[in-house]
Amino acid sequence: MIALITLVLPIGGDSGPFNLYSNTDGYIVPFETSVSTAALVAGYTSILVPEGTTTIRVKSIGICTNYIDIEINLIPTTTTTSSSSTTSTSTTAAPTTTTTSSSSTSTSTSTSTSTSTSTSTSTSTSTSTSTSTSSSTTTTTTTPSPFIPAGISSASDPVDACSELLDSVCWISNTTGSPGAETITTSSVVYSNNIGTIDFPGDGDFYKIQITGSSIITSARVDVFGDVGATINICP
Repeated sequence: MIALITLVLPIGGDSGPFNLYSNTDGYIVPFETSVSTAALVAGYTSILVPEGTTTIRVKSIGICTNYIDIEINLIPTTTTTSSSSTTSTSTTAAPTTTTTSSSSTSTSTSTSTSTSTSTSTSTSTSTSTSTSTSSSTTTTTTTPSPFIPAGISSASDPVDACSELLDSVCWISNTTGSPGAETITTSSVVYSNNIGTIDFPGDGDFYKIQITGSSIITSARVDVFGDVGATINICP
């Protein structure tokens, strides 16, 4: 099976290389290993995706060991075949007639023999074959709204995380601000995957956070459920 995999990384992110896993074996054995960050960001086409895969796990094996699960949608292949056959053959034999007559005057005896045979044979066969095949496969990978990609520090600080590195990838809900100036709010929730099913495991201290494409960098508390605390500081 062929799939196009595209990864969005935050500015300054330190992830990769990556191993690729399939949900068909419970994400145990990677079907591709050591795929570079540059290849995934540019859009990486894999021809080794196991048949029946509905979710691909992209897991960093470098300094950062986070992962994301990406669901894929498939359009099934349709094949149509139709055939008919006709063959025509015709054979006709002309009738045969034989007549024999003999007579003898000396004995006054007359003999007449007549034989008639007619044979006709007809066979009709017609053959026509038509085959039509159509195949279409589409793979789409998207980051679903309302979970916005962002960078987050893997390390926390009890007072201020502005000096920490943005070395992990996360997704955030309930952001605010216009494009290029988006930031988190006190109602934001931080997730470890792009569909919002895995909470970011914060420890209640401050983490450095930057929405992808935004110029605003913040330091905010994140608890074990990924909830952002009441105090949000803007980093210089």
